[in-house]
Amino acid sequence: MKKNKKLLFLSSLDISGNRACSDGVTKKILLEIKTFRELGYSVEYIVRIDGKVYLVKNDGQKTELTYYDGVFYKTMARVYKVLRGSYETPNVIYVRYEGNSIEMWRFLAKMKRSHHNIKIIAELPTYMGKWEQGASAKSKLAFIIHRLTDVTYRMPIDYMVTFDNHNKIFGYKTIQIENFADVAALPVKNHLEDTNGTFNILAMAMMTPSHGFDRIIKGIYEYYKKGGKRKICLHLVGTGAVESEWLDLARNLNVSDSVVSHGLMYGNSLDDLFDICHVGSGALAIFRKKCKKASELKIREYTARGLPFFYSAEEPQIAHEKFCLRIPNDESPVDIQSVLYYYDIVMQTGAYNKMHQFALENFSCLSQLNEVLIKSGLQ
Repeated sequence: MKKNKKLLFLSSLDISGNRACSDGVTKKILLEIKTFRELGYSVEYIVRIDGKVYLVKNDGQKTELTYYDGVFYKTMARVYKVLRGSYETPNVIYVRYEGNSIEMWRFLAKMKRSHHNIKIIAELPTYMGKWEQGASAKSKLAFIIHRLTDVTYRMPIDYMVTFDNHNKIFGYKTIQIENFADVAALPVKNHLEDTNGTFNILAMAMMTPSHGFDRIIKGIYEYYKKGGKRKICLHLVGTGAVESEWLDLARNLNVSDSVVSHGLMYGNSLDDLFDICHVGSGALAIFRKKCKKASELKIREYTARGLPFFYSAEEPQIAHEKFCLRIPNDESPVDIQSVLYYYDIVMQTGAYNKMHQFALENFSCLSQLNEVLIKSGLQ
């Protein structure tokens, strides 16, 4: 392990308020920073806090770089100008890749010129082969423009980290890893006795069409239509563009009593909800954006907490595990009766008891980021 090396972590994420507790992506970025330090790097990072952009030093000291004016790429352009003028070259720049910009290119190019051995690694959170289903004409145009920019306007990136199975993305060589969670920090759920006969399904997301929870709502409708007797309740945790559409769908299908929207949750409230839920749901429609393989953060959290779950996209790490159920990866309603049957088997066999240990062995941030360092020649 190389010691006393400097890494700059770039992200446009806003970690204001409770986001560091409630938002999975925020928690993941903070975990990555912590893990790079454990791997021997002095880490500084760019982040937004309460509408301002800061450079945070390894010791936690913050330097304000600019005010957030509502157009973050414009703001980041100013940030990169500031950094380009004075920032000491690090050994590694790790970028949470959210698109191209001229100023970002200029900053990265200057870093490359200053230190030829520097490694610039970009992590692509999600590779989308197509815009989200139901996207507006404006969103589709923006997607096309960004994609053309990604492909034709190349930045000096050495590797693109991906959870997908592409050998190249936008012409950059990839390092393929799996998603991860802070497993040791997540409490294992209590499997409470079912006192009211309700079967509770947990669905967490920053809700977009690709999460596909409308498939569960339609599945609940079909379950009751076919004479299903057990009370089913879908618990939606998070916010997003299509949440209102899903609630409207539940009303139109007359199953509103079976869908509860909690908004953002964290801490003890979220722990309590995990305790009463029987199963969790992964994203059920990433095929809507032309993806086949997933490496979902929430699935890793479900596993760490010991909550059995169902999912639909390819997830190689869990493909043969007994504590989860893969359902068809298409537009069909979720077969609730099959989920109930699966849950009974998991509880009878005790497969849920192995989940936390499995997560510790397979979903560690340390092992995945160490893989990035090895494959990029930094370890």
